[in-house]
Amino acid sequence: MRLFYYCILLFSLVTLGGCINDADPVDDPSGNPSVVVTDGNVMFSFTVPETSSSLGRASAESSDETVPGSENESRIEKVQLYLFHSETKNFIESFEIGVERVVSDQTVTYRSNQKIKVDPGSYDVFAVANRTSMINATSVDNFLSHVDKDSYENGTTDASRSLIMANRAVANLNVVVNTPKAEEEITVVPITLERVVAKLCLARNRNEYVMKDKEGRQYATINLSNYRYFNLSRNFYTFRHVVTLADGSDDTNLVKPDFTCTNDYFGVIPATNGYAVDPYFFNKTVAGAENFTNQDNYYAQPYCENASNNITSVLNAENTYTTTYCLENCMYRPAQNKAYATGIVFKASVSIPEERTFNEEGHTVDPYGQSTIYYFNYNFYTSLKAVHDIGKANVPTDGSLSLEDQKKYNIKVFNKSEEGSFHCYYNYFIRHVDNHSAMMGVMEFGIVRNNIYRILITNVNDLGTGIPDVDPGDIESDAYLSVDFSVLPWNIRYQEGEL
Repeated sequence: MRLFYYCILLFSLVTLGGCINDADPVDDPSGNPSVVVTDGNVMFSFTVPETSSSLGRASAESSDETVPGSENESRIEKVQLYLFHSETKNFIESFEIGVERVVSDQTVTYRSNQKIKVDPGSYDVFAVANRTSMINATSVDNFLSHVDKDSYENGTTDASRSLIMANRAVANLNVVVNTPKAEEEITVVPITLERVVAKLCLARNRNEYVMKDKEGRQYATINLSNYRYFNLSRNFYTFRHVVTLADGSDDTNLVKPDFTCTNDYFGVIPATNGYAVDPYFFNKTVAGAENFTNQDNYYAQPYCENASNNITSVLNAENTYTTTYCLENCMYRPAQNKAYATGIVFKASVSIPEERTFNEEGHTVDPYGQSTIYYFNYNFYTSLKAVHDIGKANVPTDGSLSLEDQKKYNIKVFNKSEEGSFHCYYNYFIRHVDNHSAMMGVMEFGIVRNNIYRILITNVNDLGTGIPDVDPGDIESDAYLSVDFSVLPWNIRYQEGEL
């Protein structure tokens, strides 16, 4: 008679860490979980530690500071377990289990409230928490290539929903479940989970920023009022992917590897030339950036469609952070540019004093009596002719100026809104690691799962543009914002910046 052995799911150690195959498996809405039975010989425990740690110097994998997640950010409602044969890599079975939360000594543990059956053997074990449907696959490589296109299709989420988490695939390969010698003996399988999303925290250190000329005289006041994130990934690998790529000045020789189940592709981001990889990584090319139109609809709120009428999110009062969650977005070093990098566009109201506004006769006038105002060299003018005649700028005196021409002549054009205000716009691109060099670094700009990007605007250095700037040029060319930034696992990565 065939002997059956069973496993009790009491505990699957799941620590929330700091920190492609082209064939996509399909989701199985029915789940098809295995039959629940009463006895077993394996333990899986899910633990969420509530302590901070210092990790030393920030790197692509780790920041210099970690923080625990909030209760909502660490909440586990259910866990899917997938077992594959360690040698053949063929799918064996999957389970979906409920959990119960236990708090002890500042540690939150989730343990199974069900019992399931598994035969002894050697398994590759993968876990996904808080996902709505099971994943269907026939082999490990096929399974690990799974791209989720539905869970966060709007590019963002909040903590009102339990965040999807997964273990790092290489952490639980070749797990041996032995035949118990006694009824009470069990195999303990520790599993570490990390969130598939990153956390974005944004604040300003004051409500208004005074613009001054070289003599220290005020010429305008800026109030950062609204913002919008752009280039938000809509798809993600359920399990993290990493890769080492030879560094080069362009991406013409870049080759996408076969993401087979090895430590090289599913573990820690390599220290040298290592990248986290999202499903669109190898589509982000240098050549494609110049005329990028988001033709594959990979991004929500793409930079190339940075329309001013959609910048509606409101900044909190000074030093009070707003929070959202987004997916990974990473690029090969030469392709880290404005077309692809995740960032923020800010909308600010501009208060213009009458004594700094001149008409074509050189008289000061009320700027708010004008539909269009031209800024040049710390003063404002009612027309291009006034800029030329009174401001002594070498600029055409008729027609209009494109944003490219405005940059060429160092002039900014502001059109009054229907509410009677003037506005300007600033872009800020989110860093993952600051290499403190004029040369772009590997993983310098990007978003990586299970990291907190804490961004504090500390100063505004100049007037922004009169319309949102979608020029796909150098990502580091704009210096209007001063930003303190950090990336904390739930790496925190602080970013303080000036606009």
